[in-house]
Amino acid sequence: MLIELQLEQIQLVRERNPQSALVLCQHILKQLEPGTPHWLHAQLTYAHILITVGQPQQALQLCQRFSATCERRGYDDRARSLYLNACGIANTYMGNFIAAQQYFQQLLEHAQHIGNLRDECRAYINLGWVYTSLEDFPTALAFFSRSLALSQQLQLDSAQAVTLENMGIIYSSLGNQELALENFRHAYQIRQQGGYTTAVAQSILNVAAVEHCKGHHRKALSMARQACKIARHCREHRLESYCLALMSRAYCELGYPRRALQTARSALRIRQDASYLPELCSSYADLGKIYLHLNSPDQAREHFERAYELATELNDPGMLATICQELYLLAKQHCAYERALHWLELCHHWNAAAIQRRKEDESSRQMMLETIAKMSRSHEDFRRQIHELEAIIEDQRREIRRLVLELAAKAPLPEPSVPATPIVATRELIQTAGNRLDNAAWFDHVLQRMDLILPGFVEALASRFPALSSMELLICALLRLQMRSKEIAELLGVTPKTVNRHREHIRAKCSIGRGVNLVTYLNSIA
Repeated sequence: MLIELQLEQIQLVRERNPQSALVLCQHILKQLEPGTPHWLHAQLTYAHILITVGQPQQALQLCQRFSATCERRGYDDRARSLYLNACGIANTYMGNFIAAQQYFQQLLEHAQHIGNLRDECRAYINLGWVYTSLEDFPTALAFFSRSLALSQQLQLDSAQAVTLENMGIIYSSLGNQELALENFRHAYQIRQQGGYTTAVAQSILNVAAVEHCKGHHRKALSMARQACKIARHCREHRLESYCLALMSRAYCELGYPRRALQTARSALRIRQDASYLPELCSSYADLGKIYLHLNSPDQAREHFERAYELATELNDPGMLATICQELYLLAKQHCAYERALHWLELCHHWNAAAIQRRKEDESSRQMMLETIAKMSRSHEDFRRQIHELEAIIEDQRREIRRLVLELAAKAPLPEPSVPATPIVATRELIQTAGNRLDNAAWFDHVLQRMDLILPGFVEALASRFPALSSMELLICALLRLQMRSKEIAELLGVTPKTVNRHREHIRAKCSIGRGVNLVTYLNSIA
C-alpha cells in the first residue's frame, strides 16, 4: 500500500517536474525486488515519466519487455491499465496513430470490464486525442463529451482541464476561435487552482495560440514566452518546443524573420532529440516558410522536402497537401514548370485523401472540395498555357533557324578560302585549328550579323562579361534564340558535349548559380 501511494505521488510530481519524478522512480525501483507486482507497477510508471521527458521510443521499448505479462487478462488489472495507457501515449507521440488507437480501445474495454471509472475517463480522453490527430473531429468531440461528463462526476479536475483543452483545440481547428478561447480559459482556471505548473503552461500556450490566430501577435508572443519559461524550468521539452514554435511564427508575422529563424531552429533541435515526428514535420515546414521570407529558395525547398518525407511516414494527408502547395508555388516562381506540375498533382492527390479522411466533418469536407476544384481548374489552365507556350516556342525556333541560316549563307566571309556556309566553315575551322586570325575574323563577322537578329545583345553581354570568348558569345546568342544544345552543335559542327562544356564555362564566367536557369538569365539581359 505504501509503494502504491508513493507511485501516485510520483505521478503528481510528474505534472510539476518530470525530471524529479524520474529520479524518485529510479530510487523506488532500486528498493523493490524484480518480478513483483509493485516492481512492475514502478517500471510502467517509469515508462510514463520517460514519455513526459521526451523519450517515447525508450518508453515503448520498456513496455514491450512486459507485454507478455501485462496482456494476460486477469493477471494484474492495474499493471494492464498502466501498460496499455503507456503504449498508446508513446505511439501517439511517435505518430503511430493506428497502433495508439488500438491500445486505447483495449484500455477502454479493460476499464469497463473491471469497473474502473478513472481509467475509463482516461481512455476517452486518449481516444479523443488520437482522433483529433487524425482530424476526425466529430468522433473526437464525442469521446471528449463522454470524458467531460465522467470527469465532472468523479470530480477529477486534471482530467476535466485536459478535456476542455482538447475540445478547445478542435474548435480552433474548425475556425471557432471564440469557443476555443472559452474552453482554454476555463481549463486555465481549473489548473491554476490546482497548482499544476506544467499544465498551467500548457493552458497559457493554448490561449496564446488563439490570440495568434486572431492576429494579436505581440500578445501571443508575450504569453508564449511565459509558457516557455515555465516549461524550461520544469524540463518539459515537448511543451517547450511548442512554445518556441509559436514564438517563431509570431516573430515572423511581426517582421523579425532572423529571430523567427533562431527560435524555430531551437524548437527543431528539441524535437530531433526527442523524436517527436509530427512536431518535427511541423518544424521543418515552419523553417521552410521562414527561409522564403528571407529569400533563400534553395534552403526553403530543402526544408519543405524534408517535411514532406516525414509527413509521408506519418501518412498525414492534410500536412502533405499543405507542403506540396508550398513546393508547387516555389517551383512555379522559379520557372521550373515540370517540378511545379509534379507538386501540383501531388497536392491534388493529398487534398483528395484529406477529404476522404474528413468525410464525417461536413464543413471541413466542403471546404476541401472547393479547394480541390479551384486547384484542378488552376492545374488545367496551367497545363493549357504550357502547351500553348511550347507550340509558340517551337514555331519561333523554326523561324529563327531559318533566318539564321539564311542570313549567314548570304553574308560574304572575310577570306575566300573559307567555305560559303557558316556550318561548313565552322566545322573546317574547328577541325583544322588553322589560322587563328581567320578564325577570329569569322567569329567577329558572325557576331556582327547576329546584331540584326538580337539588336544590342552581343555587345551588352561582351561589355558586362569581357572574359567570354567569341565562341561563348555566339553560343549565348543562339541560346537566347531558344536553340537547344543539340541544334547548336549541329549548326556549329561540334559535338553536344562540347556545347555543354562551353555552357559550364559561361556559367562560371558569369557567376550563375546552379539554381538559376541559364536561358532565363540570358533572356533577362537587355
